[in-house]
Amino acid sequence: MATHLLSYLGDLKDFTLSENYVTDTLTIQGNKLTAFKIGDETEPVTTNVKTIAFPDNYCLLTIDARNASSISGSVNLSACTRLRSAYFGGTSITNVALANGQKIETLQLPDTTTSLILRNLAFLTDLQMPSDLSHIELIQIHGCPNQNAFEMLHDIYTETGSSLRYINIVDNTIREVDSSRILELVNIAEGKDNDGNSVNYGSVTANGAANPSATPVIEGQFRLLTGMHEKTMQSLGITAVEDYGTGLKRALASYFGALYIIYDPVKLYMTIADSEVEKILATKYGDGVGISLVQAKAITSFDYTPKPGNFRGNTTIRTFDEFEQFTGYKTIYGYTFNSCTNLRSIILPPTVTYIGMGAFAGCTSLTSITLPASLTTVARAMFQRCTNLVDVVCLATTPPACDPQQQQKTYFDGCTKLEHIYVPWSDDDSIVNAYKVAYGWDTHASKIVSLNEDGSIPE
Repeated sequence: MATHLLSYLGDLKDFTLSENYVTDTLTIQGNKLTAFKIGDETEPVTTNVKTIAFPDNYCLLTIDARNASSISGSVNLSACTRLRSAYFGGTSITNVALANGQKIETLQLPDTTTSLILRNLAFLTDLQMPSDLSHIELIQIHGCPNQNAFEMLHDIYTETGSSLRYINIVDNTIREVDSSRILELVNIAEGKDNDGNSVNYGSVTANGAANPSATPVIEGQFRLLTGMHEKTMQSLGITAVEDYGTGLKRALASYFGALYIIYDPVKLYMTIADSEVEKILATKYGDGVGISLVQAKAITSFDYTPKPGNFRGNTTIRTFDEFEQFTGYKTIYGYTFNSCTNLRSIILPPTVTYIGMGAFAGCTSLTSITLPASLTTVARAMFQRCTNLVDVVCLATTPPACDPQQQQKTYFDGCTKLEHIYVPWSDDDSIVNAYKVAYGWDTHASKIVSLNEDGSIPE
């Protein structure tokens, strides 16, 4: 291999290398050299030079190696402390090494770039990224205020055939994003590339080396502009949530380090296990995509009419345990969940005071139900024909009274498998005795028993 050392440039300040220069490795030493050119802005350059080095060119301001495709490998510019611009588009260079805090303003990278390390480059305003990002395996960006590190990560991650494996970025500017950016981070956390293939993502050490055993580092702040499901955000390891400005929240997603997500709680969608329930809630009570906990807490009752899109008569829904989070809910009107024949599990909010006529009638898959302590009034046939209902727990210490306009002792009429109605414990059995003689409850007096003192169901 031919190696040529240009060490006698003396006071030369501007140097252009001829295309006919014959050497494999070229080391440039010129203490006063300010400009070095081996490339051309528009035309391909034929040269025998394969690698170039700049060991002590502290006066160098400009490097132009454009379209010199034979130049490959890594080029270390960390000694060029005054460097302002470097052009390597069209070369075969894989890594441009810059010093931490270097004052470079313009950097052009070739399509062959595999490693992108930019640390504390406060003056870098013109970063010309490769047109093909698929070869980049490692990205480390810290303290570059004029660059959007999150956007670069997105572009590299979503590039067709992306080779990305090692990530360590810190961006101190609040970046506005939509939920798709958060979903990308969830994929990275779950070890999936943009196509869903399994990838073991790692981090980058302080000196720029790949660290496959460490978790990727992604730190900074997102301002979420669109809605997002709570479950999605929880996938990033939410460890703290705080108020942030007027009506906003800020959550710490600790999986990647100190990543903060600023969001409108009205747009943070609840996680609803049953997709049919989620669709009903989003369409009728949310924004068409989801329903937030803020919206859920503002609902006091559901539409109980037999219209498409209501719960009534829906034979698809199976579970609605999230109902307990609707803490503004007061009244379950008659027929609200009537004939939901596949409903197997539902947890009522602790604020419900009234259950109307036939509210759960015909829910033939329901095997148990707990009525909250807040319940004061019920109506006839509320659980009529729930043919698989076995256990009912009523936490109200005073037996809920029957609606005077709906008086009929048919609360559990046709519940052929009903075995127990559990009520709160009292040391003198006053509560259980009160239920056994209360209107409508007295029909099933033999099935009314007390819970244990700790509120558990007796064995």
